[in-house]
Amino acid sequence: MHRRTLKNYLTNNGEIAWDRKKLCVWLAAVSALVFGVFVPGRIVVAVSPSLDHRIFIINKRFVPEEIRKDDYVIFTVRSHYIKNGTPSRLMKKVSCVTGDRLEKRNLQYFCNGEHLGMAKWHSLCGEPVDAFVFSGAVPGGKFFFTGHHVDSFDSRYLGFVERRNVEAIAHPLL
Repeated sequence: MHRRTLKNYLTNNGEIAWDRKKLCVWLAAVSALVFGVFVPGRIVVAVSPSLDHRIFIINKRFVPEEIRKDDYVIFTVRSHYIKNGTPSRLMKKVSCVTGDRLEKRNLQYFCNGEHLGMAKWHSLCGEPVDAFVFSGAVPGGKFFFTGHHVDSFDSRYLGFVERRNVEAIAHPLL
């Protein structure tokens, strides 16, 4: 076994030769530590495949009217599909806002003609699920949310989410 010493990392002129990969890992670890100290509770790491980003910074101080299409938000829902109706926090993308035209054609959803996704007949567990039925202008104070993944549990099954249930705006970092 080769034992690493400081001598192994010195160049001919006595400078330290940094391994690029180790330097990146070290900088990421220090950055995460500093970020974690100065921004406690404001960073969320999403492990669900239903989102196309993984690391978010959370803004809990927002004006509900600031929420726009394509924003990521955290909200609380209650559905018999999730933990037997226990209130649950979800993070999803705002896909259709008040005044937009939401259409459901068969199991396909569209917002102002843009395809949002398709509902399924069964959950990943094989349980039957009901697709949200609606076609028309999104009512005032409501949003339609979707996830990135085909199996995302979102407004295709939950329906509209009230603006007052949005707890935070999530800004993607990675």
